Amino acid sequence: MSKAVGSRGLKSKYREYIRPHLPDRFHRYLQRTYYGIYPHQLSEKEREKERRLTRERREKILEGVPNSLPEKHIDNIKVLSDRASLLNHLPENGLVAELGVDLGEFSEEILSRSHPNKLYLVDVWEGGRYNEVKEKRLEKNSGVKQKRTS
Repeated sequence: MSKAVGSRGLKSKYREYIRPHLPDRFHRYLQRTYYGIYPHQLSEKEREKERRLTRERREKILEGVPNSLPEKHIDNIKVLSDRASLLNHLPENGLVAELGVDLGEFSEEILSRSHPNKLYLVDVWEGGRYNEVKEKRLEKNSGVKQKRTS
């Protein structure tokens, strides 16, 4: 059964399924991105300080990023022309996650073409982009009631 995962459940799903497979520098990048999307209540002075620190952190991280990938990371690479062609490479009855679901049109394609045992739909459901109309359209398109985790 497919379930949509809300932004609050994103942290626990991330820690359980994604974090163990990521290098530390990517984890730190994703962590900063998350807090960039969900800023805490900060004063203008605090926000400016946070922006400056973010720029400094970004520059420091990018210092260690190589200009090219080692050969071992690209030996079996497949270049795909678009995300629809990705569906031809997904295993049937697998575990699939879609990051950035919006209204669920591509989720429908995933369900109909690869028939996953589990499909995790992850998006920033509580962001300003989602209202009741979009929520109803998503449920209609995917047939999945959103599961907001907290």
